[in-house]
Amino acid sequence: MRKFKEVFLVDEQTVKQRTIVNTNVEAHYIKSAIYETQVVDLQQLIGTNLLDKLCTLKGNNEIDLPENSNYKELLEDYIEDYLCFGVVKNIQLLLFAKIRNAGVTNYADATENNLSLKEVQYIIQNAEDKVNFFGNRITQYLSTNASKFKEYYNRKTEDLPHNPYQAVSNSIYLG
Repeated sequence: MRKFKEVFLVDEQTVKQRTIVNTNVEAHYIKSAIYETQVVDLQQLIGTNLLDKLCTLKGNNEIDLPENSNYKELLEDYIEDYLCFGVVKNIQLLLFAKIRNAGVTNYADATENNLSLKEVQYIIQNAEDKVNFFGNRITQYLSTNASKFKEYYNRKTEDLPHNPYQAVSNSIYLG
């Protein structure tokens, strides 16, 4: 099994410190959103090889070694922010709707008012805008420092289609 499916590049405490995710949000929701952001979104952005390299270094506690300083910089200065706001984007649906035996439900607490779907969509869009910003930063950094990250350009055929010279999508509508 690939390391990127076992090792998280960001922890739930970092997500809570850098974003609007409340300290009372249950860990399993945050971990599910981290997994989705890392395995789906980040893998598509940086490719399987580089993601696996980062997870292997972090999982083996080798990210802090001097010879891995480029990977540490990439992780701490670029990828962690991308993952944190990706979690904000991906956790909204997990928190808004619950899948139960009776179907999909929206739980309303007695002391709090749940947001409408439109309000949740606004929060998702806002987080997605930040994810796109941080994704563009990652792409620009990797393009500028191509010689430091051979894994970024040596992609496996199993990787999702991605052009390393093309920025991630954005939410600007020109029509």
